[in-house]
Amino acid sequence: MKNKQIIISAILLLALCLTKIHAQNTQEITNEFVFGKHYTINSLKIGEEREFIVSVPDNYNNSNKKYPVLYTMDGDWNFNIGVIGGIRYLEMMREMPEIIVVSVKNTNRTRDVFPWILTFRDGSKRGGGADNYLSFFREELQPFINANYRTANYRILYGQSNSALTTVYEMFKNPQAYNAYIGSSPSLIRPFRAISDSLISNWNGGERYLHIIDGGIDSPSLLERNLNFKNKIDSIKPAGITAEYTLLAKEGHVPKNALILGLKDLFSGWKFDESLSEETYSAYINHYEILSHKFNIDFVAPEYELNAFGYRLMNQNDNTKKAIKVFKYIVKKYPTSWNAYDSLGEVYLKNDEKKLALKNYIKSMELNSTNENAKEIISNLEKELN
Repeated sequence: MKNKQIIISAILLLALCLTKIHAQNTQEITNEFVFGKHYTINSLKIGEEREFIVSVPDNYNNSNKKYPVLYTMDGDWNFNIGVIGGIRYLEMMREMPEIIVVSVKNTNRTRDVFPWILTFRDGSKRGGGADNYLSFFREELQPFINANYRTANYRILYGQSNSALTTVYEMFKNPQAYNAYIGSSPSLIRPFRAISDSLISNWNGGERYLHIIDGGIDSPSLLERNLNFKNKIDSIKPAGITAEYTLLAKEGHVPKNALILGLKDLFSGWKFDESLSEETYSAYINHYEILSHKFNIDFVAPEYELNAFGYRLMNQNDNTKKAIKVFKYIVKKYPTSWNAYDSLGEVYLKNDEKKLALKNYIKSMELNSTNENAKEIISNLEKELN
């Protein structure tokens, strides 16, 4: 044991020395990677202080866009670099829109996730606090997020195991609270099953999305109950509910990629699969209009992609007018983008429409006073036009 301690100490000392040597040749970068921002809120609904974490998209501070919000329970497990990294990767690959993630940490999980007071095997009685817990999300947490972040009117709720039961319960009790509900391995216990047929039959919550994701090597009784519940929705066919069920054969209870899979399926078809060109431009714009209608949010094609396409047109013979049309569309959709007005000014200048060019360069300068390129062109145009 003594030799083992000496070896460990030696390894630690070597690592410390290497760190110091490495640090001598390393320059600190001031722009640190911010994984998430921690908050606490004094909840009157639950009667205690609750901690939650918020992660924003990589480009949040460089845009004025509004973003859908994903709310997750069990923040102790669901807010980590693997989960957030997976979401940001899907965004980068254009498999889903950029979203804000809000994750609430647990205090008394059993109290919060069960709507009913349950008697456990040891004779203790626990649970019964889910309605208060969900009210905290709706009436305290959501208003805070809406007041402090740029949020779109599209919300997703995610839970796992017992909190997935809470997720499904909330969909039927307060369907307007969220647009989509994703539950991984929900424990649809007896009190819920006793009312489930009535909940489905009396549904009047409008269009909502529900996805249950199970692991194939989970409890057979849990798998049977969850599949039966999904089949019951299919048989009753309540107007507006889109219900999905996925069984991951080689996974156990709460499959590790359940949330990522649920988000990917929710936003299936998000990516425009064809290259942007003159031939596909109309379909490209229409694609995002369809998504906007489907999710009831003004989703816009990425500015950088439209901008690059506009420049390709501008640099081709006889395509300047088509480029003007593209840049005008960008300005319409991104009215606070100084770069959009700068590009529109440039294409007007190329088309010898100097007054319109000047107007847009001035607007670009108003939005970004450090735009030296616009400043120089404005000076030259004012001399020419006066």
